[in-house]
Amino acid sequence: MLFIVAVFGKKGRKICGIICAAIIVLSFPYIDCLDYILSKPYKTFSTSTWNVDYHFRHYMIDDFEKKYDLVGMDIEDVKKLLPQDSLMYLEEDANDGDYLCYFIGNEYLWHKTYEIYYNSEGKVTSTKIGVR
Repeated sequence: MLFIVAVFGKKGRKICGIICAAIIVLSFPYIDCLDYILSKPYKTFSTSTWNVDYHFRHYMIDDFEKKYDLVGMDIEDVKKLLPQDSLMYLEEDANDGDYLCYFIGNEYLWHKTYEIYYNSEGKVTSTKIGVR
């Protein structure tokens, strides 16, 4: 790159800028592919895998929701499957009812969360993925 700048001067800077931008843009598909390959071991839900690292939890959500029909499930059973740790918290919100909130990964400066809402009888009513 420095050779191009030295030989072509101002024109070389523009060429280097274009080449650098192209390299950056073309690397995104490879990053997604690498992410897919490295996440393979974490796509199947198990309680022990869930506890490994919260950055990998978002890969397990689909499998978790396929294996367990959460809506209507007792919240105590959910707590056994997803044990409490330092990366979750309980919330009480007058509008939405009570819910469990687990950190499942980073979204730049925010944390992605998996929220499990339940009613006063302790039955799960809904789930969602959010950002806090």
